[in-house]
Amino acid sequence: MRLLRFLSLSLALVMAISLAPHASAKQTIEEVRAQVIILQEDAAEAAEGAQAAKVQLARLRKQLQSVQAQEADQQRALGKLSLTFPR
Repeated sequence: MRLLRFLSLSLALVMAISLAPHASAKQTIEEVRAQVIILQEDAAEAAEGAQAAKVQLARLRKQLQSVQAQEADQQRALGKLSLTFPR
């Protein structure tokens, strides 16, 4: 969500600058610096969110592997039981 917000704000800024050249020409350096700082903060938040998502994905993959290993063990046990008690 934060990445989407960052991209939306970036797109809005680019559009505002390209569509209103007279207004952007009147911006002060301080205003531009403030906008850059906001965009940098948004980018940092997006990067943190992406890193958190990577960590969660790794945890979920590990959990999936564990569940799949348990399922394989249960399938093997069921196969042995099927040999012991044929139908």
